Amino acid sequence: MTQQDRPYDTTSGAPGASAAGRARHRLIPSPAGRIHLVEQGSGPLVLLLHGFPEFWYSWRRQLPALAAAGYRAVAVDVRGYGRSSRPADPAAYRMRELVEDNVAVVCALGERTAVVVGHDWGSTIAADSALLRPDVFRAVGLLSVPFSPHGGPRPGEIFAGMGGPEEFYVSYFQEPGRAEREIEPDVRGWLAGFYAALSADTMPGPQAPDPHFVTAGATLRERFPSGVRPAGSPRPNWTSTPPSSSAPA
Repeated sequence: MTQQDRPYDTTSGAPGASAAGRARHRLIPSPAGRIHLVEQGSGPLVLLLHGFPEFWYSWRRQLPALAAAGYRAVAVDVRGYGRSSRPADPAAYRMRELVEDNVAVVCALGERTAVVVGHDWGSTIAADSALLRPDVFRAVGLLSVPFSPHGGPRPGEIFAGMGGPEEFYVSYFQEPGRAEREIEPDVRGWLAGFYAALSADTMPGPQAPDPHFVTAGATLRERFPSGVRPAGSPRPNWTSTPPSSSAPA
């Protein structure tokens, strides 16, 4: 069995797990090179798009639930994440390119249409997928980020005015190399801190500085909950709580 086509058990404790079967990893060709995905079940295709900083694993609870409900559930690593291709050119991450990846996934799976569901940044990609290719994406679901019509100020202009003297985290990532210098020496610890800063059960109190912003010359890590390190310190419940047969999908 190759790494491109191997099973993964997402079913433990999930409703209808025995009927859903096991999830399977695949690598498929895309305009950027390859897209990694995990699929489970059979029936109408549902394409699941994660947000930042995540990958397909964010949908591990929904895969067996959708499969048990009679759908072919597919969670992808969006271009630039996980095991999907990571082009160096920033222009490779424009919205049309991301939509083309989604179309390539649908075609590679032998399907003609799909429902596309996105969370966070994935919601924006899902919305534009349905706008640009309504012939492929027949329905759309958006989680946490509502639809924003095109036109008006550019996103960068909006972000620049959000924090006053402080910089919004999305703008912080725009300068090549700056975020890498902060994150790459300790990727696991940085992600643990970021998740803790933005999760309800571990985030800083209402009087603490907003972790979505960074002051001039500082880093995002400085606003993570005190004590967050690779080993120990607070971990959001959702990162470790096992699925329950009584929990909603």
